[in-house]
Amino acid sequence: MSKNNEPATSTDLVVADMERNMAVIVKEDVDEPPRTSSLKAPNLELIGHKDAVFSVRFSPDGQHLATAGMDSNIFLWDVYGECENYALLQGHKNAVLEICWNWDGTQVCSASADKTVGIWDAAYGKLIRKLKGHASFVNGIDASKKSDNLVLSCADDCTCKLWDSRSGDVVKTIPHSFQVTSCCFNEDTTQIITGGLDGIIRIYEMATFTPSIVLPQLPELITGIRLAPDGGYLLSHSLDAGLRVWDINAFFEGESRCVKLMRGHTQGASGNLLRCSWSPDLSMASCGSGDGFVYVYDTTSLAIKYRLPGHRSIVNDVDFHPIEPIICSVSSDHSVIMGEILP
Repeated sequence: MSKNNEPATSTDLVVADMERNMAVIVKEDVDEPPRTSSLKAPNLELIGHKDAVFSVRFSPDGQHLATAGMDSNIFLWDVYGECENYALLQGHKNAVLEICWNWDGTQVCSASADKTVGIWDAAYGKLIRKLKGHASFVNGIDASKKSDNLVLSCADDCTCKLWDSRSGDVVKTIPHSFQVTSCCFNEDTTQIITGGLDGIIRIYEMATFTPSIVLPQLPELITGIRLAPDGGYLLSHSLDAGLRVWDINAFFEGESRCVKLMRGHTQGASGNLLRCSWSPDLSMASCGSGDGFVYVYDTTSLAIKYRLPGHRSIVNDVDFHPIEPIICSVSSDHSVIMGEILP
């Protein structure tokens, strides 16, 4: 396969090869539909992971992409141009189950099955600090959206921990009765949101570390939660293959905080923690699926807007680009696929 510098058409597949640090285009002679993004080609596969990939996140400015999975490695990629793999973060001793960027994109935080949280320098690819304190697999991770060095993690040890990433100290441990599978901060870092094995999403006030909102129990465990960009809504995915939107505003007057339910994808038999994501304008929501497709829902009509092929196994995570109409998905088949969609 040789490098081709001609502009790519919509059906070209561009493969970003980690070993050669470049994008390789497979050409097909077809008419070119209108492009909707600044990607090198409409669809790209980023190759480098040697095992299942569990987590994907775009950097806050949309210039970079982080992926991580069973091989215990975190890959950092350029989104544009040749999609170069510019850093390989190594240091975990077991699978990396979830990753996130800090507020300004200078650090990547990781949750690992080796019971630790990693804080990494995103520019130099170096481990800054390992946070130790969990007694079992760390399932979820989130970083404060303010410049206060706070990091949140949750684990199979039935706890959610708030950390000072600069000192490495545990600020607070929030006990739960069951394993905690997903966690996040609210928009201004005044609340902590958790979901877990008991199917209950709890919202804790940072001032008291007590729950101010407890959402209705779902029939199956929570596999992923994601705060909406506007901070007023929460997206959740559970083992019953339900993708739900919750109104988490303090002053709520409706009958149920679950305001939307989207179905059509599958969980599959694996029990993987399938994650979910919002588009920046909240018009779309997406989640992993057990059938190898990426499902993108219209959040107004609740209909499936896109059913995107390409993966050959379970899709574990998806993320929308913060600026352009681009979505990236990762799978148990070791693949990372990034492509443009209609806005």
